[in-house]
Amino acid sequence: EAPVEAAPVATEAVAPVATEEVAPVAETVAPVEETAVQEVPAQEAPVAEVAPSYNADMSVNGANTYPAGQCTWFVKNALPWVGNYWGNAADWANSATYAGRLVDTNPTVGSVAVMAPGVGGSGGYGHVAVVVAVNGDQITIEEGNYAGLSYNSRTLSKAGMMFVH
Repeated sequence: EAPVEAAPVATEAVAPVATEEVAPVAETVAPVEETAVQEVPAQEAPVAEVAPSYNADMSVNGANTYPAGQCTWFVKNALPWVGNYWGNAADWANSATYAGRLVDTNPTVGSVAVMAPGVGGSGGYGHVAVVVAVNGDQITIEEGNYAGLSYNSRTLSKAGMMFVH
């Protein structure tokens, strides 16, 4: 191929640009109105009660395969005889029966309270808790993941619940 020659570049003279002198601008400061600041007292974050006898380790391991922090995880940590892979809380009565555990409507200290959805304030997956006291038709339970708390204790009616022994 033949070499390509660069085209000549045209040059023009540039005339100097005239500049006008500008007078300085006076600085204007507008008054600032002060607004009262309302002080709000600092609120301390609620401290969740923690039962000293329960494993506070939130990790999942072979000894407890339930999701850390859930009610199922809490009960499995409290009662090692509870089986793994029993499903959601509402499934525990059936799963425990198939695993050979006694399941009935009679609470005893150390049994698992199984609540179907809506029973005892449980949500759509049900709820499980550890029975720590029985007084007629009333039971006292210890539970995890109830009302936003990692640990909770309350007394309620045993009506509508099943108990795994």
